[in-house]
Amino acid sequence: MSLTVRVLLGLVLGLLAGFGVGATEVDFLNNLVGWIEPLGRMWVNAIRMTVIPLVGSLLVVGVVGTDVRAVGRIGGRAIGLFLSLIAFAAILTALVTPPLVGRIPVDPEASASLRESLGGAAGMESQVQTMGEWLVSLVPTNPMAAMADGAMLPFIIFTLLFSLAAARIGKAHRESITGLFKAISETMLVLIGWILDLAPIGVFALALSLGANMGLNTAGAILA
Repeated sequence: MSLTVRVLLGLVLGLLAGFGVGATEVDFLNNLVGWIEPLGRMWVNAIRMTVIPLVGSLLVVGVVGTDVRAVGRIGGRAIGLFLSLIAFAAILTALVTPPLVGRIPVDPEASASLRESLGGAAGMESQVQTMGEWLVSLVPTNPMAAMADGAMLPFIIFTLLFSLAAARIGKAHRESITGLFKAISETMLVLIGWILDLAPIGVFALALSLGANMGLNTAGAILA
């Protein structure tokens, strides 16, 4: 059985079990969900903890082991493609989403229940940076703090600058850096493989908690 099928099976079984727990309202089962739900959050955290080391090590290996001029050409094309895809997605969403959403029937009671369950998150005021603040934030004063906070863009900028500088040092030291980060990237790929093997369990735990806490009506609103 493929990983995709196992993950989908874990999702369906978790939701069905959660709906059953929510319908029965048995204290023992609710407590059991409370014990299982942290497994899902631990699995999500395990995925997140691999992102920074993997991205950083792959970026260092790719830049240091490649001609700097080639990196510039590839980077320019990548940025152009990235911006083009964002523009295309934004235009397509603006044209297609409103008529599609208008055709979706949503139970008012389920919608109100979902809105109430997300009240804490919805009530948070968004903090919008000015352009100047955003530009300043791209250069981290502490790269380690950027890593700890999961600030990907500042971290990538620091890693890119570090890699460009490393590409200009002596060959022996450059090969040492490349070898170290290549070993890190390969190690992280092995770790990610282990985490993905646990995906059905993590998805089941997350779906179980979702189904138990939200119920059939709210789940229908989310599905719509």
